[in-house]
Amino acid sequence: MSIPISLHRLAGSWKGTSTLVFPGATPPETTSESLATVAPVARGRFLRIDYTWSCQNESQEGTLLVGREKKSGDVHVVWCDSWHQGETFMISAGRDVAGAIDVLGHYPAATGPDWGWRTTIRPSAQPSDNEGWELVMHNISSDGQEMLAFRNVYMRADDARS
Repeated sequence: MSIPISLHRLAGSWKGTSTLVFPGATPPETTSESLATVAPVARGRFLRIDYTWSCQNESQEGTLLVGREKKSGDVHVVWCDSWHQGETFMISAGRDVAGAIDVLGHYPAATGPDWGWRTTIRPSAQPSDNEGWELVMHNISSDGQEMLAFRNVYMRADDARS
């Protein structure tokens, strides 16, 4: 395993906003401050992303562990989050597509077939542009309807403006 090349420059501290989407609720979205730390782990073979956010004034946190198989280029992400999951984590797989990590995992629905969960980690467009990145998650119903669920947008903590 190795860190996807597009994510190398994300190492460091980040500050931004987190948006949680509640379809059908009023209001349909809730936004909070989010902090993230990105660091290579296991002698640089993986990248760990730790982030914080809040929902209804309750602190939340999550972790993603990202790795890429050198030979196939397949990307794997292990994800856990204090709000989105119970006592289990999600394993997702996908690719590095045009510099963005795009992986898909699944979870059991209350009834019927499993639902999907797409996670995208997208650094800023230009490798020389160190302005930020985003973590976007979509819920995918068993009939294939994809809906925004969670979006965090970050800029370097050193550059963050209140």
